[in-house]
Amino acid sequence: DGINGLKNVNNVSFWDGGTKWNNLEYIHHPGIDGMVRALTVIGDDIYVGGDFTKLNFGSFPFDTLNYIARWNVISQVWHPLTYVEQSSYTGHIGLNGKVYALATDGTSLYVGGDFTAIDAASGPSDVLNYIGIWNPVDETWLQIITLGDYGLNSPVRGLSCRSPYTSLYVSGDFTKTSLGSVNIAHIARVDLTNLAAGFKQILDSLDNFGVNNTTANTILDFYPYVYFGGDFTNSNATAIPMPYLGYYLYTYISPNVVVTTSGS
Repeated sequence: DGINGLKNVNNVSFWDGGTKWNNLEYIHHPGIDGMVRALTVIGDDIYVGGDFTKLNFGSFPFDTLNYIARWNVISQVWHPLTYVEQSSYTGHIGLNGKVYALATDGTSLYVGGDFTAIDAASGPSDVLNYIGIWNPVDETWLQIITLGDYGLNSPVRGLSCRSPYTSLYVSGDFTKTSLGSVNIAHIARVDLTNLAAGFKQILDSLDNFGVNNTTANTILDFYPYVYFGGDFTNSNATAIPMPYLGYYLYTYISPNVVVTTSGS
């Protein structure tokens, strides 16, 4: 940092806003053991997702993280996301694959990536298929189920959630829900006020509901547009040219709005 000499940061660090970079060190372990791909914040907690599986140089059970972790900025301690299965009181730490994207509405944590389940668990309640919702209060994972399909059929690479518009926008390699009940072509929406409805197409007046190629890597909901970028060249139906970057225009109407008309 030019002041205190070199510091090991190991894949994650923070800038103090003025003079230097700092590491996230816990019990003499600076950082974590693999690449970080996503960050977001809820309250005093920084949530971190990526390729890592434990604290850097960790060799004890408490060092295990499994691709996702929470750093508390007050206590300066790493915490795994541990889900305790009530039927067996077995603790499952993290996920079974890489995390590529994180988003939040300020309460829940939305997680996307190349994972299929909680930790190494194998029961029906443990299946996520590339996307899950972490409840920080109850410390539980929630599934997104569409007509009996758990999650999606390929990895999630982008998430965006903007309050108060109550929608989670999702992008990635996927083309449909896990068993094919809904075709979504790399881009989808989840109504956070009605999770039971599952994934929905983002459909326009020309019947476009996604993009034409391998993946949509990133997505941003910034009303009244949803911006998305990736390895595509056109929309999927009417071939609107969108070389690697596009947007969708939508209109939000508050449920509190009342429209009246008057006649002659």
